[in-house]
Amino acid sequence: MKKQTISYKEIMGFNPCYDPVEIGMPKNYEASIVDFIGEYRIKVAEKNDIVWVLVRKKYLSGKELRLFATCCARQVQHLMKDSRSIKALDVAEKYANGEASKADLTEANAAAFAADDAAADDAAYDAAYATRAAIFAAFAANDDTANADAHEAQIDKLSEIFKSRL
Repeated sequence: MKKQTISYKEIMGFNPCYDPVEIGMPKNYEASIVDFIGEYRIKVAEKNDIVWVLVRKKYLSGKELRLFATCCARQVQHLMKDSRSIKALDVAEKYANGEASKADLTEANAAAFAADDAAADDAAYDAAYATRAAIFAAFAANDDTANADAHEAQIDKLSEIFKSRL
């Protein structure tokens, strides 16, 4: 089981761009991740700060990271004009669920790179990039097209993951 609590000291260990004390977090802060999400989603100016803190192997398993990244990429799926990107996203999700092989993932990754290279505009490029990010289980949708609603959806998904462990 991955870590279910978070502290000020841990957050500072990630070298954030600002000190959480600035948004009211005491230096002795320690809480469950579910409580952290509930409290700080209304205190942070940038919602992606919460996502930035939690999308780490310390808190999420490889499968959870892959599924979260796929969920993020699905938020921009409507921008994917190349069917290779959508297929790669589908393969990434299947791989996360143990329904696709590493060879399938490698092939999908190559196709996503090709779609990325062929993207004609910034939005299509961002969508293709998000697909590749899902394949690598990286933080997807960390781009200029992401907005507050997308970050709220990402935080909701993270909250759902951590609540499911309780």
